[in-house]
Amino acid sequence: MTLHFQLYIAGEHHHNHVAISNLQNLNKLYCQNQAKIEIIDLTKSPEVAIKARVVATPTLVKVKPSPVQRVIGDLSDIEKVATGLGLRGMINNVTKR
Repeated sequence: MTLHFQLYIAGEHHHNHVAISNLQNLNKLYCQNQAKIEIIDLTKSPEVAIKARVVATPTLVKVKPSPVQRVIGDLSDIEKVATGLGLRGMINNVTKR
């Protein structure tokens, strides 16, 4: 099972750097650094926001595995983010593969 995250940010703001750092910590703590992470800066590709249905930044999207899930904000409560994305139940499955 491959985990795939997309983090949508807008520019070089402090809250975006916090979200990136928190996502890296989430990947380390809950995904054993196995998740594919894409950082997408909407200031460089604003048309992507419409296609991806992003209305606020930072927005984290768990693309795979299904279902697609979203979290808006700087991801500061990593445990809540992990629970909200259903990562707690997937941890054992990820480490077994």
